[in-house]
Amino acid sequence: MIPNSVIAKAIVTNHCRLSSPHIVTIGIQIDHRVPSARVIDALQIAASGSRGISPDSAPVAYACGFADSLVSYELCFGIDEFTSSTGVQSEVIGRVTDALCSRGIVAGRPPINVHIVPPDAAALPKNAAKNAVAA
Repeated sequence: MIPNSVIAKAIVTNHCRLSSPHIVTIGIQIDHRVPSARVIDALQIAASGSRGISPDSAPVAYACGFADSLVSYELCFGIDEFTSSTGVQSEVIGRVTDALCSRGIVAGRPPINVHIVPPDAAALPKNAAKNAVAA
């Protein structure tokens, strides 16, 4: 409950009756070796098929920065019902994850393979060291 004296002094927005869609932005980072057009296409298609997205505004994805060997992307989409924004955002994230996986695109840094060579393997001939690691 909000007192009338507080409401009278404040700027109040009734989120139940928005005149335009509420814009939600989701950020993601993808390895720089993946072509930007491929990522942007996957993001926009995934968001377009989600329930709760405003039919009056198409989702927009774009590259917006670099972080080490990653490219940062943002996906923006409109939601008509402000109260359902968290549910719609969650669905879009799930669809984006599925779309990227189906295209073989890894979000974030790609996995790194680390091979641990036992200390005593350094003294062995090269072929023997490989056999020791495989064992």
